[in-house]
Amino acid sequence: MLFGEIDGLSEGDLFRDQRELFALGFHGDRQQGIHGRQSEGAESVILSGGYEDDKDSGDIILYTGMTPGTWDSERKTTKGHQTLTGKNKALAVNKDKSIPVRVFRSSKHVSPWSPKAGIVYSGLYAVTDYWKHINLEGHVIYRFRLFKLSKLSDIAVPRVQVTREEVARYRKHAINIKEMYEYSCQICGLSIGLPTGPYCECAHIMPLGFPHNGPDKIENILCLCPNHHVMLDAGALSILDDLTLIGLKGSLRVISEHRLDRNMLKYHREHIYHESSE
Repeated sequence: MLFGEIDGLSEGDLFRDQRELFALGFHGDRQQGIHGRQSEGAESVILSGGYEDDKDSGDIILYTGMTPGTWDSERKTTKGHQTLTGKNKALAVNKDKSIPVRVFRSSKHVSPWSPKAGIVYSGLYAVTDYWKHINLEGHVIYRFRLFKLSKLSDIAVPRVQVTREEVARYRKHAINIKEMYEYSCQICGLSIGLPTGPYCECAHIMPLGFPHNGPDKIENILCLCPNHHVMLDAGALSILDDLTLIGLKGSLRVISEHRLDRNMLKYHREHIYHESSE
C-alpha cells in the first residue's frame, strides 16, 4: 500500500478511464471506487456518479461507502445495507490514523470540479469523520467527510474556528461536569493524577459541528478518561437508554444532578456506534 502523494501524479492530471489509472498504479482497482485494505487504510477513491448520496462542495466532500447489495442503476443506489467492513472499513482507518487519501473525479460525477471527459486527479484529502445514515430508500449507508489538503503539511485534521463566547461556554460546562464527577471517568472510575491536579476529559455524545450539529449543553456531555473518550468518539462503544454500555461490559455512572438527554444517546447509537466486525 502506498499512501499520500506519489511520483508521476500531480493535481489536475487527466486520464482516459479507470483502467488507465489501474495500469499506471494510481488506483489499484479496475472497477470499485475505493482502493484499500481494511487492516491498513484506503489509498484512493473515485467519485464516479454512482451514489445519489454523494455531495461535492470542492474542498469538502461527503463520500458514500460501498454496498454489497444489488445495484439499481436508474436510482443510483443499492438494494442492501452497508456495513463497516472491507473497503468501507479501510476508509474509516484513514480517519482514525490520520492517513490522507487520493481523490479522483470522473466525468460521470456531476460537479463543477469534474472533467468534461475522463478522470481528473483532485489531490489529497483528509478523512475527518464517518457515520451511519439512513438514505431515502431506507438503507443504512456510511458517509465519509473528506476535507481538501492544500499541501502535505496540512495532513493534520483541520481545526474548527470558534468564537470566544463558545470557548467560554464550553469551559463552563466542562468545569461543571468534571466537578460533578470529581474528575473521574463515568465508565471506569479512573481519575488521572497530574502534578497540576486530577485530570479527565469532557466528551460530547452527539458531536458538535457539521454534519451532526449536536448541542453544547451539559445534557450532551460526559466525563470520561482519555481511553473511553476516544472509544466514544470513534463509535467503539455506545450507551442504551437504561445506561447499559454497548461494546463494553458494565453501565454508565450518572448522578442525579446530571440529566442526560436520551435523544443524544439514541443519535449516537444510530449514527456513531459501529458494531465490531472482529
